[in-house]
Amino acid sequence: MSKHLLSLAGSEFGKVALLNLGTHTPGGLPLQVPDEIHDDDDQLLRYFKSWRPAQPPGTIRTYANPGIGTLGLITAKSMRQNFDALMQTRLFPALGLKHSYVDVPAAKQRDYAQGYAKDDAPVRMKGGVLSSEAYGVRSTAADMTRFLQST
Repeated sequence: MSKHLLSLAGSEFGKVALLNLGTHTPGGLPLQVPDEIHDDDDQLLRYFKSWRPAQPPGTIRTYANPGIGTLGLITAKSMRQNFDALMQTRLFPALGLKHSYVDVPAAKQRDYAQGYAKDDAPVRMKGGVLSSEAYGVRSTAADMTRFLQST
């Protein structure tokens, strides 16, 4: 990992392989980015620098948005571009996905599912550190079907 994120050199997270991120086996990351990390990628990288695995990488499988999100972050950095822009200007068009977004335009909001808060008020997914990379894609059923047919 530290080959791709130099600031993690010498840390436990820096020793985690990209394969471990993609297979959810880095050693026990939390399900979500911790609440206290909300500013930027630098804050996230400081968290990762002090992170300690619960188990050796490759020995346990636990789903973790920070792991898969970091894989997206590294992918975008390796292409020297912004993740959201890469998805919306390169990947979605290449797959023929015309109604998939990282950032749903206001005029299209009614076409996309929303959730509800504890008080039953309508709510949309909030942004945050790694939100695009971990769970940011919104697609119509037609685009999801097209994606499945293309694989």
